[in-house]
Amino acid sequence: MPLDAIAQHFGKPLSYYPQLAKATGGVTAAILLSYLLEKQSCAARASDWFAATEQEINTATGLTREEQEVARQKLRNRGFIQEQLGRGQDGDWEFHLEVEVLARKLAAFSRLIFQDKKATKSPTSVEDSHPKTQQNTQSSTAPRLLNRDNFPPQDEKNKTLKIDPFFQRSRQLISRKISPHYQFSGPWKSPEQFEEFQRSLLAYATQQGWQHSAAWTFKIIDSITKGIISPFWEEFISGKPLGSTQQIQREWEIEPGVPYPAFEESRIQYYVSKGEQIDAAVARARADLRNPVLGKDLWEGFLRKCDRLADEAILAQKRGVKIPYLPPAFAEKKQVRKEEIVQKFEKIRSQPALTESYEKSQNVPAIEMLQKIYNSPLGKTIATSQIARNPEWGYRIVQGEIIKVDWEEADEETE
Repeated sequence: MPLDAIAQHFGKPLSYYPQLAKATGGVTAAILLSYLLEKQSCAARASDWFAATEQEINTATGLTREEQEVARQKLRNRGFIQEQLGRGQDGDWEFHLEVEVLARKLAAFSRLIFQDKKATKSPTSVEDSHPKTQQNTQSSTAPRLLNRDNFPPQDEKNKTLKIDPFFQRSRQLISRKISPHYQFSGPWKSPEQFEEFQRSLLAYATQQGWQHSAAWTFKIIDSITKGIISPFWEEFISGKPLGSTQQIQREWEIEPGVPYPAFEESRIQYYVSKGEQIDAAVARARADLRNPVLGKDLWEGFLRKCDRLADEAILAQKRGVKIPYLPPAFAEKKQVRKEEIVQKFEKIRSQPALTESYEKSQNVPAIEMLQKIYNSPLGKTIATSQIARNPEWGYRIVQGEIIKVDWEEADEETE
């Protein structure tokens, strides 16, 4: 089939201005604007609103619904059209073309396009004058490399970079001088002293358990170089441990970071009464007392409690009580040491016979429970095998009854 016959099935062709695509923001926007200009020309007056449905635009231009939405948005952003929903069926829109804005901007774009064409044809341009550029223009298929020779010379005092050739937006090039051998300048007198200060900061951050110790060390040193007073440097040059002068002794502490034993024990007993294990209770209590706001509130409540207990103890003494009752938190606690605990466990390990006898006495089932299991059809075999495997229980089965025997008799039978 010839091409003319095939083209007859496509209907009426639609053309648009390629330069209009640059002004409107794309091909789809240029096609839609061309269609709207044709519809506007059919109106009685240029200021009238005219209606057009999505189906009509699709039939005339081939633009889908999504393409029409994008094209209308581009035209609205540039001030070429105004639109509103029509009163008819779905997809009915009413448009109004801003003829003056359109004419003014198209005239500005045409001047820019004309200047660009004139600049590309000018024999005095940088591309024509440069030998490398002349070589590239001779061979149209050769790739063009972006290097320092391809750019035109610019004024050193006013270097600008063009972003959009039509809207003429530009930004200043930012240049900073960087010294090739930059070093931190601070109160340290030698590189060796500076390195020792860094090691001290890293050791302190590692001891505190901080995850990013190197980043924290850099922040401290960088702040010192900017003139900020750092107590870490004062502690370092005076020979004191880092962080020692920054600790604050609070009201509920006998020394910085160490609370009163009775106060700490009362908080531990509080969590134990809530069902916490002893290790979790200790951790939560110490975390509470490290919090300055929560610790202060708890300390005030603890003082009120102590005052009430003291009044009750004085009243009890007046009534004849020699030793008034005090809560366990006020009793003197023995210091738990790791060496003593290790020695206790060593003693336990050196007496296996006592341990085994204790376990045996604790794990012996009741004779009534075994008899009940033995009387059931499924449990008879289980009870018989368990009694045979554990002669230390002192049980024996005689004529279907489980009886208790002496330990010595049971040991002789097992031998």
